[in-house]
Amino acid sequence: MGKELSREEFKSEVVRLYLDFANICKDLNLTHWLAFGTLLGAVRHNGFIPWDDDFDVFIPRKDYEKLLNYFEKNNNLIGNYSLLDPHLSRNYPYCFPRFNDNRFIQYEPGRKHNYGLGLNFDIYPLDGAHENDTKQIKRLLFCKRLLDLRTNFKKPRSINPIKNFFKSIARFVIKIVPPKCIILKMHKIAKKYDFDTAEQCGDIVWDPHLKLMEKRWFDKTIILKFENVECPAPVGYDDFLKSTYGDYMKLPPIEKRVGYHISSIVKK
Repeated sequence: MGKELSREEFKSEVVRLYLDFANICKDLNLTHWLAFGTLLGAVRHNGFIPWDDDFDVFIPRKDYEKLLNYFEKNNNLIGNYSLLDPHLSRNYPYCFPRFNDNRFIQYEPGRKHNYGLGLNFDIYPLDGAHENDTKQIKRLLFCKRLLDLRTNFKKPRSINPIKNFFKSIARFVIKIVPPKCIILKMHKIAKKYDFDTAEQCGDIVWDPHLKLMEKRWFDKTIILKFENVECPAPVGYDDFLKSTYGDYMKLPPIEKRVGYHISSIVKK
């Protein structure tokens, strides 16, 4: 087993991983954009947010399904790369997919992985949405609660003993349902509105609570620099970043300049 990557080595490898992903998207004629903290980092820092190592991309649902089918036809292995996705992996427990380099192993404190987690970054498929469709959001939230009951056994217990009792029963009952079934149901619910024709959109499978985005923000693509690499970004990035982060060019207080990912990456 090789040595653990340093923070700078990790960032360099993630950029390399992204470039290979972008080449696959180019070959398949798929659209994608920088997302969340990666987009913020590109605009504010021309690269990674200095205290974080996050990398995220958006991709329209139809394009993601083309990528998914491409990996599925190749037994989920293109060179050294795979997709971590509940459609392809029985044990993958998350609502959002990841692009994964199998030459690495990722270790996270307190977690055991049985789905081949290596060097990776997050992919967020974008679905069309409608802010007045409360029924769709309620269905997604219900599935999300079931998934939390199925996978989160270390949540703090309520001080209400009756609530604890019913939660225990619900966890016991839901244990027979594989997380994959719940996640696939969420993806099916989320595809109600077509991304291309909708006026609003969002990564509503990942978090139904998130504020919806205007589809017009994604009508065109511009190029931004990220660590000296040219990357696609939605033309409405300013509106997206304001909606998500407020005054996004203002640095947060020093005590909040901390990363979200606590893990180690080792090359096999």
